[in-house]
Order: sequence, then C-alpha cells, then structure tokens
Amino acid sequence: MSTLHAKGALHAKIKAQGASVTWRTVGIPEWGDEVKEGGKSVIKPLVVKVKTLNLDEYATWTKVLQEDGTTTERIQLIQQRTYDETGSTLLFPPDDLDAFSLLRNDADPIIISRLILAITRYSDRATATKN
Repeated sequence: MSTLHAKGALHAKIKAQGASVTWRTVGIPEWGDEVKEGGKSVIKPLVVKVKTLNLDEYATWTKVLQEDGTTTERIQLIQQRTYDETGSTLLFPPDDLDAFSLLRNDADPIIISRLILAITRYSDRATATKN
C-alpha cells in the first residue's frame, strides 16, 4: 500500500469518527411526558440532540465557562446547541428571550449542567485523563 493511499485512508477514518461525535443524544426524564404502557404510567424522557463543539469552539467556550463564565454564557451555549430529537430545530432559539429567561431562572441547574457537559464533552475529557 502506498504512503499516499494509507494517508488518504487514515484521513477518511478520522473524518468518519469525528462526524460520529458531532451530535449527542440526551434523555431528560425530568422534562418528559407521562405515558401509559401496558396499563402502567411511565415517564418517557424528553430526547434532545446537542451539537458538540469542534476544537476551536471548544477552546473558546472552555475559556469562557471556566474563567469568567456566567449563567448568561451557559444559557447562550444551550440555546445555540440544543435541538429537537431530529436535530433539525433549535429547542431554545438564541433570539427567544422567554426561553432564555425560562432556562436561566426556572430550569434545574443539574439539567443545565448535564446539557453543558454533553455539548462540551467534558465527560470525555475526564475519561481521557483517567486513561
């Protein structure tokens, strides 16, 4: 196998793997609906997709969130990166002031943190650090 071919194959593998982590699916039971299954009531979690950050975005947001990040920046990140289950519609569009207020003032901080972790992939960083 030529070096050029091997390099092309490696590039293709890297692109394919990177594309597979562009979106994450997050289930949020606390924001789900109660449904009947087999005569019992169960909670069906709200399923959202979050668009993860590339390296440049990661560097920018990491600095913002770790050094001087406020609630405003955290909510803005969620508004920019949280989509419906299909990944086609933002759940909380950046220009929706009601959504901003809802997330900032009424949402459970633990759920906000879970969304931030999924977007930034901080949990992957922690795993990588352990290995």
